[in-house]
Amino acid sequence: MPAPAFQLRPATTADYAWLWRLHKETMRRVVEETWGRWDEGIQRNFYSQYFTPANVQIAVIDGNAVGMIEVQRRPTEFYLARIEVTPAWQRQGIGSALIRALLAEAARHHLSVCLQVLRVNQARALYERLGFKVTGDTPTHWQMRCHPAANSPPASV
Repeated sequence: MPAPAFQLRPATTADYAWLWRLHKETMRRVVEETWGRWDEGIQRNFYSQYFTPANVQIAVIDGNAVGMIEVQRRPTEFYLARIEVTPAWQRQGIGSALIRALLAEAARHHLSVCLQVLRVNQARALYERLGFKVTGDTPTHWQMRCHPAANSPPASV
């Protein structure tokens, strides 16, 4: 299914409150399943400590933010730090389109894309459908990597 048409815009510090709400909305369940609870203070502190708007792009449909992708562009790889889509827009192809665009960019630079995903997070199936393979694990996470082909078709966003 093709994703609904969306635009990407860079995040700013003014987006912090919306991004924090999105994070809570999309990640609370998997955090609780992994660690047994969601500690608001710990989670908020961790989120604010690592909030780097320069690495974040926000997906927008009809003027409304519907998701985000955070990528650390490293010299030897791209690290997909987070991807979150509001529940109302999940399962409509937006996450896949965001990741395909990242894979296309990585292919143009001859780089791989890596990520880690909580073991209980169903997003692992999405990553596998898009070509990611498990390369390692911890008690709580799977590490995954995709080596996109330099001649893969461009992603449409």
